[in-house]
Amino acid sequence: MVIALIAAGGKGKRFGREGGKQYFLINGKPVLYFTLKSFIESEEVDYVLPVINEEDTLRFREVIKSLQKGTEKVLGPVYAGMERVNTVHNGLKHLKNTFGNSFYDSIILIHDGARPFISKNLINRVVFATREFGACVPVVPIPDTLKEISGGKVVKTLDREKIRAVQTPQGFLGKMILSCYDSIDDKNEYFFTDDASLVEHFGYEVFVVDGEKTNIKITYPEDEIFANFYVKKLEEGI
Repeated sequence: MVIALIAAGGKGKRFGREGGKQYFLINGKPVLYFTLKSFIESEEVDYVLPVINEEDTLRFREVIKSLQKGTEKVLGPVYAGMERVNTVHNGLKHLKNTFGNSFYDSIILIHDGARPFISKNLINRVVFATREFGACVPVVPIPDTLKEISGGKVVKTLDREKIRAVQTPQGFLGKMILSCYDSIDDKNEYFFTDDASLVEHFGYEVFVVDGEKTNIKITYPEDEIFANFYVKKLEEGI
């Protein structure tokens, strides 16, 4: 079984729009519409669990209505926590309660709700690699020169050939990712910037597959330009 957990509880403060970036309209449809649609239409994904802010329930219901097809795959929603780590943990616990022991051997894809342009091919790559290795993340090269800085000056230049930008969905076996989240539940260790860094912290190996440059996370106002342009190109059949 493959389940996509969509973390859609962010407030989108950097995006600077009321309602959060996951409900921002791209060519007339919310960002979350495109995100959910990709996973619903994937033949590899059995269920999709959105984790949303409680105050966004009505907005979320409108998104589901607009999807029309495939919504039988959608579970929940589950409500988000104070931080992303709480949000994902809430979703994982719900899945364990829903599926029981079947959850442990399932593949869990954790994806940013504000990352709307995930392709079916990338979903497949992450699923296949997770099935083989137990933990997998998509990565893309960084074209810019990277500097480590401290106190307003450069400390050293980093070797960009050894560095990659990490995307989502990040794939894990259910028993692995839930045990990691359960282990930090009472410790307030909220310094993990993604799910893979948590898994790495507990000694698991995380493997990589090629990500996609178009798999952007809507974060800043200028991302609106690319998002609208890309949706129009998709409609034109590029």
